Amino acid sequence: WVNHPRGELVQYYHHDPAETYYIGADIALGNGKGDYSVAQVLDSKKRQVAVWRSNFYDSYYLADVLYQLGKFYNMAFIVPENNSHGILACSRLGRDLAYPNVYMTTEVNKLTDRESVQIGFTTTVKTKPLIIDELRAAVRDGDIQINDKTTLQEMLTYIVTESGSMEAEQGCFDDCVMSLALANHVHAGRFTPVEVTDDFYIEAI
Repeated sequence: WVNHPRGELVQYYHHDPAETYYIGADIALGNGKGDYSVAQVLDSKKRQVAVWRSNFYDSYYLADVLYQLGKFYNMAFIVPENNSHGILACSRLGRDLAYPNVYMTTEVNKLTDRESVQIGFTTTVKTKPLIIDELRAAVRDGDIQINDKTTLQEMLTYIVTESGSMEAEQGCFDDCVMSLALANHVHAGRFTPVEVTDDFYIEAI
């Protein structure tokens, strides 16, 4: 993976077979232009261990990338964003590849009381400020160690607009920021990974 012309995994710490890892993933279109797909890896000390970044591969292939990254990092807990292009990657990661340690939420239909399981994290006008503010606090308090230059550059150009929305400055990217925010969000221990069966994944999809 390292220094692959169409995708790059940059490692800042060697893999530790005894470590617990968390992976946040922001998934883009993957046409070789525009936004990047990024996977950020944090260890139990909330150190930025590795970053995978590419704007070449589509969301179908990104499921394979996340599966292999998670497997390499001791079956890491993966939290992929399921908005837009992330829907296919989340579906494939859970249903086709049956990755056992992925972020899920359970929703209850108020009319039927039927539960439905959703794979991945949904970024909304409510949840985006939450995870960004959590990342901001982690940086301010020195709780997270960031080693990647591209991530730091994106953080410097990530702004709050006059309308109150949070986004990258014009001409800049925020994929590293969003993926790191996702990894940081689950790292806090708010969600406990559970082992699930194939039937559970089928129901989720």
